[in-house]
Amino acid sequence: MPADCTIIIDASDAAAVLGRLRSAAFARRATALAVGLGARRMREHFRKLNGSRSPNSNFYAREGAQKTLAEVDEDGGGGAVVVESYLIAHKLRGGTVRPVKARALAIPLTPWARRQGSPGKGIQGVFLAKTKSGNALLMRSTGDGKAEPAWVLKKSVRHRPRPDTIPPLSEFAEDAAAAAAEIAAEI
Repeated sequence: MPADCTIIIDASDAAAVLGRLRSAAFARRATALAVGLGARRMREHFRKLNGSRSPNSNFYAREGAQKTLAEVDEDGGGGAVVVESYLIAHKLRGGTVRPVKARALAIPLTPWARRQGSPGKGIQGVFLAKTKSGNALLMRSTGDGKAEPAWVLKKSVRHRPRPDTIPPLSEFAEDAAAAAAEIAAEI
């Protein structure tokens, strides 16, 4: 699994839009500005996702916005927006999740189970049950002699790729064009 998610920003796009970059200093500055705008766009996108998908977990703020970096080549010929999180790369590309220190993954089925977090914390009134199809469930007694399923236990879970984890690449090209136009105004 890749360690991070990287978007390469090529300064030649900005140079083509500008057409008047005469020195390496201006090229480096245009690239730095484009990459900085791209990193800002990426952080804003993660904050927006955090508010819309998982407001209780802060996943996108923690893994995306806080771990997004802007890197520019020494010669100013290119740069990259890097998200140093394998979890964001996993969201983007999809894949299989398997337990590391346990025999199964506990997938919460109810809001109560989500609030409790992991069932391994010694929660009172939780017991193991099997369904007719052979799935293992952790049930919780509701107190009135009844029980409801709280978690399903799985050996692995497959996540589908989510391409909307990062903004469209065309928006990064717009940032490069905006950076080139800003530098052009100074020349």
